[in-house]
Amino acid sequence: MRKKTRKVVATPRTYSVAFPSAEIGLRPDVPDALPDGTIPVDKLTAPLLVNAPLWDQAYAGDTYWLLLITPGKDPKVVDTRLLEDPLPDVVPLHIPVDELENLAEGQHFLRFAIYTTGFDLLPSLEFVIIIDRTPPGGDVLPAIVFDRDIEEKGLTLAKLLAMPGQKLRGIVPNYANGSRGDVLALKMRLRPDGPEVDAGTFVVADPDREIVVEYDRATLERIDGWGTVDFYFYLSDSAGNRRPDPSVAKPIAMWIKGGPDLLLPPLIPGFDTDGIVTDPDARPYLRIRIPAYEPLPLAGDRFIVHVGNQSMETPPLEPGDIGNDPVLDVDYPYRRLFQSTSEPLDEVFDVDVWYDVVRGGVEVPSPAKHVDFDLGIPGGVDPDPGTPENEALGKAWIQGASGGPINVVKPGDTLVDATVTVPWLNTRTPPGPSFKEGDTIQLYLDRDRVGTPYQVTAQDVIDGVDLTLVMPSDDMQRHTGTPDLWYEVTRVLGTMPPQPVTVAAPRQSITLQALTDLPGEGKPLTPAKWLAPTRRPDADIPEIRQEDVLEDRGTYLRIYRYANMAVGDRVDMLFEGHDGLNPSNPVLPGTQHEQTYIVTETDLVEKDDDSEQPPVKAVYIDMHVPIEHFYPFEHFGSATFLYEVTNDAGTGFSERDDIRKYYIYVAIREPWRLRQP
Repeated sequence: MRKKTRKVVATPRTYSVAFPSAEIGLRPDVPDALPDGTIPVDKLTAPLLVNAPLWDQAYAGDTYWLLLITPGKDPKVVDTRLLEDPLPDVVPLHIPVDELENLAEGQHFLRFAIYTTGFDLLPSLEFVIIIDRTPPGGDVLPAIVFDRDIEEKGLTLAKLLAMPGQKLRGIVPNYANGSRGDVLALKMRLRPDGPEVDAGTFVVADPDREIVVEYDRATLERIDGWGTVDFYFYLSDSAGNRRPDPSVAKPIAMWIKGGPDLLLPPLIPGFDTDGIVTDPDARPYLRIRIPAYEPLPLAGDRFIVHVGNQSMETPPLEPGDIGNDPVLDVDYPYRRLFQSTSEPLDEVFDVDVWYDVVRGGVEVPSPAKHVDFDLGIPGGVDPDPGTPENEALGKAWIQGASGGPINVVKPGDTLVDATVTVPWLNTRTPPGPSFKEGDTIQLYLDRDRVGTPYQVTAQDVIDGVDLTLVMPSDDMQRHTGTPDLWYEVTRVLGTMPPQPVTVAAPRQSITLQALTDLPGEGKPLTPAKWLAPTRRPDADIPEIRQEDVLEDRGTYLRIYRYANMAVGDRVDMLFEGHDGLNPSNPVLPGTQHEQTYIVTETDLVEKDDDSEQPPVKAVYIDMHVPIEHFYPFEHFGSATFLYEVTNDAGTGFSERDDIRKYYIYVAIREPWRLRQP
């Protein structure tokens, strides 16, 4: 710190008085003067007493003169006193108030002189007085400087008790016109509108030394509360000049009175039971408990929970929390447990865990608990710990034995084992291996375990390719429909003792189709009905006659409702004509007719079936074979009609084993007439 200079600078004497006689060896005294001769300002408002000692050769009739000497001016007699018997030991003299008021700041000199009855003038030795009416400190008094940690993070009882002598220390920076005897009146005030609190005084003994002010616990506890406290001081000098304005205030967040003397370490059930935090303890959050503390917590107290270099702040306590022990359970987010922020994240680490009690902006730290973590899981760090699955694991997919689309197993393929593929790499960026040697993978369909657990081998790790597992046909047949396919992975950690952790992979819906999902539920579809013969219900032989073809401009067939009939089904039909009455004969060229039809919502509505007498309600589709496909017939022949229906599960076929169920005679006696308009 810079050396302080005295605010009143001594001026070398340049004045001397020539008295007619030698000085007597006596000196006047000013009882109210300070040791350095400074006259307190409150003594300048009344006549200032100056005591002159009695000269041992003085007689009644001698006169004492009080001389006031200002450098550069003639001595001035400001008071006189005639000695009378009995002679006093001390002759009291006074400087009048009007003379004091006119004295400039700085040094002045006092003498007394004895004017004897023999007309001798005998002067005394000098007494130097100093007039000082200027308050110290200059334009602005600087703020007290405290330790940086105190200024930035506040003052707590725990910090105070750990300080040397259990005292808060501050340094007052150099200020203008400082001198010995300056008085610092230390003050404190709790924001925003607390009363001004006396914090003691400090008297400057040596202006050349650093000014260190101290506050003990009793002083600090005069602040009845907590929050931001302004520390400042008023300054006056030895002459009594006091600055009207205090120093710049130094705000310090402070919690001393009512602050906890000792906090307990946090409670961590996931660690306290077995000495290590693993995935089941930490995902989706790690439970950290704040023990109760004394004095009792207050509504509004908050906590900052620290896990190594990560931290989170809690909301304020509510009235219902007071009296609880633990006072608060904090769910610390899984993702913020990891100490690194860039990939790959360290999954095994050990850090200190502690909490700060925050009241009025002041943070009081608890003792730390050193905690070991092993958060390694198959797939790596979970990107979405709020869900039961670890989305870092890739989704498994299935394919039937005959191939076909991924995740759709056709009815026939559900009768034999299928292949499930489990991705080796995880979904993180950049991707990495999901598994380690010894990991056990268990497949699931919905909630049921299926297949045999698979244990990852050392060769799997070397190969680093997707794993192929078997999905048994029996399991597929028990879960036909759209079950969720997923898997669990269990890993035994290298902890002591070893601990298993199991994580689930994300699910995806697959389709396992059964024969019962096919049109007709896997059974032959009912053959279509030839409508022409229904005009002649009493005929011996059902046939399509020439007049039927002419009337219908071909012929009609009726396909009735089949099992699993639904909107969107595709109906594929085939009509063929044959020469002669044997339908096994070759197809007549030009008779073949193919047609595709998509089932609509209207088709599923019951309507009158006039092919029955009396008509009945039925669901059916009518198909038409145009007349030109009958041109090739020469007199007599036969025809067949087959159809198949396809839905998402596959294709069902109309009756094909018994030809008698889907063929009919055709009688065209005059083929040429069919071509007539």
